[in-house]
Amino acid sequence: MKKIAFLCPYFGKLPDHIQLWLNSCEMNPDDFFFLITDDETSELKIPKNVRVIKQTFSEFSKKVQSKFDFTISLNSIKKIGDFKPALGYIYEDLIKDFMAWGNVDVADEIYGNINKFISDDLIKKYDKIMLLGHMSVYKNTKENNRRFMSDSNADFNYKDVYSSSQFFNFEEVATGSIARIYRFNDYKMKQLEESFADISCLNYRFKREYCKKNFRFAYTDDSKYKSIYAWENGKTFGYFLKQGKIIRKEFAYVHFKRRKMSIEVPLDSSKYLIVPNSFIPYSKVTVAMLNDFGKDKLSYTAKRKFRDIIDRLKNKIESVKNIV
Repeated sequence: MKKIAFLCPYFGKLPDHIQLWLNSCEMNPDDFFFLITDDETSELKIPKNVRVIKQTFSEFSKKVQSKFDFTISLNSIKKIGDFKPALGYIYEDLIKDFMAWGNVDVADEIYGNINKFISDDLIKKYDKIMLLGHMSVYKNTKENNRRFMSDSNADFNYKDVYSSSQFFNFEEVATGSIARIYRFNDYKMKQLEESFADISCLNYRFKREYCKKNFRFAYTDDSKYKSIYAWENGKTFGYFLKQGKIIRKEFAYVHFKRRKMSIEVPLDSSKYLIVPNSFIPYSKVTVAMLNDFGKDKLSYTAKRKFRDIIDRLKNKIESVKNIV
C-alpha cells in the first residue's frame, strides 16, 4: 500500500518558488501530492509523484458541497482552511490506496525527508499526526476520515463551521477545532513538535515556534540561537549558532510562514540555503553567515501588519474629525 496522499488545494497564481516546492515533493517518492489548482502555469516540471488536478474554485466548492446534505459556505480562499480536516472524506475515492492522507500549505513550505519522521509504525499507532494546518497527517480509515464530525465539547460543531462564512480555524487548535475534537474524544494524536521548523513571521531572523500540549504557542529552545536552513539533496536542515559552535539538525520540512521570498538559485538546484526572505546558493554555513542573517529586526510581514494597523487607526481618526 502507498504511504501518504497529500491533498493540496491552491487557487490563484502559484507561488514563485513552486518549482522548488515540486522538487521537494519529488524527493519523497513513497508519498503522493495532489495539487488542486486553477493556475495555468505550463512551464513546470511535474514529478511522477505529483498530480495536478485542474479545477476552478467554483468547481472545487461544488465538489465539497456534494459531500454534505446541508448548504455549506465556501466563499473565500481562506475558508478552505476550515475544510482541511474533511479533505480525506471529500476525496476518499482518490486516496483509497494510501495508508494515510495529509494536508499541507503550498505557499510557504519546502519538504525534507518526510517519511523519516512519519514512519509506517507511527501511522499505525496514531489517528492524527501533528496539530497544525501547515501539515497534519491522518490515518486513512472510513471512521477516522469522519472524525471532524465528532463533538469537541464546544457549543458548535462542524455543521455550524461549514455553513458559516466566518473563519473558525477549524484546521488547528482553536475552540471547537479538529485538534480539540481528537483531544476531547481521546482519539490517538501525536504532536511531533520537534520534527518540523515552523518559523515565526514576526521576526526577520528565524525563530522556531511550536504548539504546546495545552494548545498555546511558544518559541522552541533553539529559537534563541541565530539560525538558517538548507535543502540538501532532498533533506532539510537547520543550522544554529550555539555558544560559538554551529549545530546542525534535520527536520521533516521548513515552514517559512507568509514570508516574501526572493529566488536567487536555479530552479533545478539540488542544494540551496533558506535565509530570511530568500533562497540563496548553497555554501558552507559559517559563524559569520549566521551572525549576518541572525540580526534582530522586524520582518517584511510584521512591518506590513503594523502599517495596516497604523492605516486603520489613521482612518478612524479621520472619521472622528469628519464627524466633529
